[in-house]
Amino acid sequence: MSPKKLLNITAIIGVLIAIFSFVAILAGWYIKFWYADIVMHFWGGIFVGSFFLWFWFYSGYFREFPFWQNKKFLCIFLSALSVVIGWEVFEYFLGFNKYPEGYKLDTSTDIVMGLLGSTVAFRFLKDKIKNINIDE
Repeated sequence: MSPKKLLNITAIIGVLIAIFSFVAILAGWYIKFWYADIVMHFWGGIFVGSFFLWFWFYSGYFREFPFWQNKKFLCIFLSALSVVIGWEVFEYFLGFNKYPEGYKLDTSTDIVMGLLGSTVAFRFLKDKIKNINIDE
């Protein structure tokens, strides 16, 4: 798989997430279906994991990145963790904590699902891009 193909797949996932989220908000699916939020955080994790895998290792922006080359999973995991926590802070300040009795569980589940999604993306993509050439 070429870096361009990886970026294209990541972009398609991002667009599909945006479309589904827009429809879910308009249709009230986040209120009607308690698990819609969980599914979206999982797919968001896949998007973030795929993006950071491309960005750090295959975009060509960081050719001199030797320390992390053998620690790709850790790099992707920490990048995803920072985005997931940032997203949860964003949700908090938007007022998505209207039900404080379940907020800690919801936030914990969101973080776990985002990290699980980024892990799935990494595990799936690492074999597909083993011999990738960033100059393609």
